[in-house]
Amino acid sequence: MKDLLEYLSYHTYLEDFVAAKKTEKEWFSLRYFAEKIGVDQGNLVRVFQGKRHLSPAAVERLVAYMDLDGRRADYLRKLVLFNKAKTDAKARQLFDQLMQLAAPDAQILEPHQYEFYRKWYHTALYNLMDCYEFRGDFEALAVKLDPAITVIQARESMELLQKLKLVQPRGDGRYVQTHNLITSGEAWRSFAVHTFQENTLKLALHSLEHHHRQVRDFSTLTMSIASKDLEKVRELTKEYRKAILKLVQESNPADSVYQLNIQLFPMTRVKGGSK
Repeated sequence: MKDLLEYLSYHTYLEDFVAAKKTEKEWFSLRYFAEKIGVDQGNLVRVFQGKRHLSPAAVERLVAYMDLDGRRADYLRKLVLFNKAKTDAKARQLFDQLMQLAAPDAQILEPHQYEFYRKWYHTALYNLMDCYEFRGDFEALAVKLDPAITVIQARESMELLQKLKLVQPRGDGRYVQTHNLITSGEAWRSFAVHTFQENTLKLALHSLEHHHRQVRDFSTLTMSIASKDLEKVRELTKEYRKAILKLVQESNPADSVYQLNIQLFPMTRVKGGSK
């Protein structure tokens, strides 16, 4: 089975652990394992299914039974807390701690894949390569963005884009998009994307305060609506996004980079709406 440091679900890890032990030792059973860590067998099955969580005391008994070293013991404790996290902020905090504990042994994902979503200017520079002739002048590149970034940030960002094979230099020295895509598991990607969305909301505020109306468009709509119709709103939003993407694909030659944010959220208490 995989190293513990490669798991992002302790439920899956425990299930794999038991399966591996059964293969190694014919006498090993789920009942035996449950007794060793002081958990009811039925509850342990529900833990495997992700329907229940181990208590802190049970986690410590598990660490002792598995005889985990300090680093892996800490990873397992953090992993349980990560899977139990009730807010995105807490989950992201614990995810970062898991990444620090896992590196450099585990290959849950390449560090630069995660980093791509953590800074807004990585996607901005990637899209800028479609309409700007960049040939190595990082000072000019840094101030091309609004808000401007530092020369160091511009250089590091371009290095990241090249590592991800999203951008590459042509024979004439100009950097261009490769149109490759980042693909990876949703377990980590959702937290990184959440951070990116937070950053773009801050950029929207920057635009509201610093850009003329001629180059931006802000509109808001406060409404009362039946909960059963929310899915219809989402479908309309999807159609709108598809229409925008079609327009963008046909817009040539591109000469600027824009960010489009779409938000829909409750302004009153909604049953089951809070985390």
